[in-house]
Amino acid sequence: MLLLAGARAGRRMSTKARRRQEARQARSHRRQTTRWLAIGLPLLILMALIGYAVWSSTQRAALAGQAHWQDFPNQGQEHIEVGVSHPAYNSDPPTSGPHYKQPAKAGFYDEAVEDEYLVHSMEHGYVIIWYNCEKLSDADCAGLKAQIRQVMQDEGTAKLIAAPRTGMASLIALTAWTRLDRLDLFDDKRIKAFVEAFRGQGPEPNAP
Repeated sequence: MLLLAGARAGRRMSTKARRRQEARQARSHRRQTTRWLAIGLPLLILMALIGYAVWSSTQRAALAGQAHWQDFPNQGQEHIEVGVSHPAYNSDPPTSGPHYKQPAKAGFYDEAVEDEYLVHSMEHGYVIIWYNCEKLSDADCAGLKAQIRQVMQDEGTAKLIAAPRTGMASLIALTAWTRLDRLDLFDDKRIKAFVEAFRGQGPEPNAP
């Protein structure tokens, strides 16, 4: 009998000890959860606010650009030989239409490039940044080129071309396939919004 009573008492003590241990573990778990909430929750909120701010800024830039973007009818994708005449383009700079068989390569150009090469590039989803230094001093022209180069560096030069164009009514023009925006002043956010909206959007976006 004594042995049986002792076994029962031992089991009761073991059960109490186990319950105390479980209670301690529960308290420890609650403390860890509280600590994580105190540290992790504000961090998550901060990250969410930063993400929203970045998204909101991008959306505002895109919406600001959209007010100026123009759409032009598609004039087709006919390939022509170099020097062959064709109907006039329906915009200046052009945004679609007959073009040479060889597209212009991505990059910054200091010398003018024939429209027909650049139209072919736009067919492949390129964005063209046209700049006009006619009314600028040499120093101001150099400054404008540096600003455009910086935009290209920020955005990456893939499917992006900058080329001079005299005779434009605006300081800068941005073109993609059937799309055009004109800027009288340099505006990096507006340029970037156009690039991000239309790069890779030509009829043949998978072509190099």
